[in-house]
Amino acid sequence: MNTNTYRVKIQGPLACFTNPIFKVERISYNVITPSAVRGCLDAVLWHPGVTWHVSRVEIHAPIKKIQLMRNEVKDVALKERPHIDITASRTQRHMLALRDVCYVVEVALRYDHDLGCRLSGRADYRGSHGKFAEMFERRLAAGQHFHHPYLGCREFAADVRFDDKTTTATDLDFTELMVYDPASDAEREVFIADVRGGVYEIDGRFALVGGGCQLPDFPRFLVVLARTSSSDSTSSMR
Repeated sequence: MNTNTYRVKIQGPLACFTNPIFKVERISYNVITPSAVRGCLDAVLWHPGVTWHVSRVEIHAPIKKIQLMRNEVKDVALKERPHIDITASRTQRHMLALRDVCYVVEVALRYDHDLGCRLSGRADYRGSHGKFAEMFERRLAAGQHFHHPYLGCREFAADVRFDDKTTTATDLDFTELMVYDPASDAEREVFIADVRGGVYEIDGRFALVGGGCQLPDFPRFLVVLARTSSSDSTSSMR
């Protein structure tokens, strides 16, 4: 299987990578998650046979937070009742988001032709690794995309480009505890990534972030708890 590796810069004025352990308010992680990186790359190029392997995340801006108040709806649209009365169900909720974020990520584009044919339902589909690699490079260089990339929430637009090497990683040290969905069949539920010098790396098991396909045992969500390296306590989900 052919592989193309890229260094991509992802930045934007606002971001919110919501931590699902908070049931009501939106509280952002301190750093972008691999699944959010996948979302930005899928926004540029998506295909059933394309998978993105995220191996390294660099934090190129200090962690700054901002509190926002947003109008949301408290009801969920159902199949039997697809329409929601916004006026009646409107509610205000706090959000603790990140501002002025900038990340440089190392990712690998891989294309599996057989997988693409199977998932697309087209046995005669004519595609190649080179075709999709060139398409991704052309779109990224021109600032084009399949749909507009965003940083956690649709209203927080992201600028995704090749790394222009105008910024460097910050001097940050903290630990990321990533807990995968316990309901999945994943052999490992916990992955600890130590951020050192503003950089954290993802090993081979957790580097695969599916594009058009999701592996049967791939976790359905990430929970990331952050603590500073100077803290004497250990964060625990359980």
